[in-house]
Amino acid sequence: SIERHKYIDAYSFFNHAVKLEPLSPKYNWEAAQAALALRQRSLALPHIQVAWDGGMKTREVLEARLECTTFKGPAESLAASLEWLREMPDTEERRELEGNLQFRAGKHEEALRLWSAIYEKSPSGRLSGRIALTYATMKQVDKAEAFLKPLRGGPHLDEEGYVLLAVLLAQRDVVAETDEVLKEGRAKFPAGERLRLQQAVFCLEQGREKEVVVLLDPMKERSQKPDEEELRHQARIYLGLALAQASDTAGLEALLALAAGDAPWLEGERLFYGVMRAALRGEHPAPEDLNRARTLLRGHPAVEWSGARAHANAGRWAHAVTGYRAIEGLLSLAPAVQV
Repeated sequence: SIERHKYIDAYSFFNHAVKLEPLSPKYNWEAAQAALALRQRSLALPHIQVAWDGGMKTREVLEARLECTTFKGPAESLAASLEWLREMPDTEERRELEGNLQFRAGKHEEALRLWSAIYEKSPSGRLSGRIALTYATMKQVDKAEAFLKPLRGGPHLDEEGYVLLAVLLAQRDVVAETDEVLKEGRAKFPAGERLRLQQAVFCLEQGREKEVVVLLDPMKERSQKPDEEELRHQARIYLGLALAQASDTAGLEALLALAAGDAPWLEGERLFYGVMRAALRGEHPAPEDLNRARTLLRGHPAVEWSGARAHANAGRWAHAVTGYRAIEGLLSLAPAVQV
């Protein structure tokens, strides 16, 4: 793809610069970022280490180092990351990052302690969402909801906080209030793609396919930014399901064209859209295509839903019921907040 060649060219350029200035933190970090965009962690790691040792002791570099380093388990990962963290200045940002690391290692109470102490002095939307997510992860969903609700409309509830509150309400099947929170959040953060995706998934669950298409069509284009492309990838799959439910063959054709490329997840998209297009044409999609799509798309709820519906249409009721039960509650959680 054009994007892949762009990152290959970028890596070649900065790797050449590194050969000229081997200890340059700037050139090494640029080379590392290009390698990460290509998902070449083994190429990125030496550059990351040089950047870190050269003084770039930042959150971004530390997280990239963690991503590229192989550990035996969460305990070893946490121990190494805390050791690296001690090399950074003792600031609120560092303590917040320590909370992130504790959370990822499953030390939820310690993460909550660190974040709550910072929030008391310097409240922010970013921290409020993380505190509420920690409560929810600890099975204290009532506390999570009670923490977020009073923050609505104020400066301390950001886009991801609205997403999490909507997820919590949807899980309790409070339809009207979920709708209200999503619309309020979208009005406050009109450019927020995570909120747009969450609202679309909620509408899909409610059988409002036309709204889903309107919400997700602007998110179908590919992005050169890896994090943004991951969100767009999710949006395209949900959009594909909504288009199939609306019998929109032309829309599925457009998604097929957008999924050109040799990456496994793009192959999964093409197989998924192809299966649904075949069904709309009255053809019998090959079961192996759907199974391959499920594997490549890692059990995405929209694909599982489509598979369960295919079983139902073919009269395989036991398989259909099993499929629908397997995804129960997953749709509203799928795009939820991440730390």
